[in-house]
Amino acid sequence: MKLELRSLVSLKVSVIVAFVLIWNAGLLFAMYLGGGGLSGGLSPIGMKVTGAVCLAVCLFSLSVAALKPVQAALVAPSRAGNFNSKEFYFLAFVSGALAVSRFVFPAIGNGGNAI
Repeated sequence: MKLELRSLVSLKVSVIVAFVLIWNAGLLFAMYLGGGGLSGGLSPIGMKVTGAVCLAVCLFSLSVAALKPVQAALVAPSRAGNFNSKEFYFLAFVSGALAVSRFVFPAIGNGGNAI
């Protein structure tokens, strides 16, 4: 399976900018809650926030890949020819796996500490 970046950038510029800003803000917030600031590890609550961000990315990717009304609203008409849903399904799979790992690993952690 060959994945192409141009399918991911077929979204409108405002959607891409909003996605990157929300992704980075969510992960920065998770690092802030981690207790160690930007240089420390993630606490269980930080892991849950990271999992929630990844879950949001998974749901966003699935909606872009599967729902025609969402595609019509978010894909730029000038780049609609580059759109292919398989890249968004792949992104949904990866972010979904990360979300599951973020919710499961704190439960497995040694003495309440995140792995």
